[in-house]
Amino acid sequence: MRKVIEYKTLNERQNIIDEHSHLFLIEEQNITEGNFLIFSDEPTSEKTIYTQVPKEEFEDIEIRTTASENAILALILGGL
Repeated sequence: MRKVIEYKTLNERQNIIDEHSHLFLIEEQNITEGNFLIFSDEPTSEKTIYTQVPKEEFEDIEIRTTASENAILALILGGL
C-alpha cells in the first residue's frame, strides 16, 4: 500500500512523519504541484541508480569538479 500526503510547511511535514511512524517513508517530492510525502507499508527493495548521463552534462560535472579541487588546493597552499 502506498499513501501520498501533501504538506505545506516544515512543521506540517514533521507532524505527518510523526503520525505515520508505523509506515516507511519511501519518497519525498517537491514539485511545482506541491510537496508530497510518500509512505508504504513495505520498505523499498532497491534503490534507483541512474546509469546514463548525457555526455555534455558529465563533462560539465568534470569541469566543475576540477575547478573546485583546484580552488581548494589554492586555498590550502595559500594558507601555508
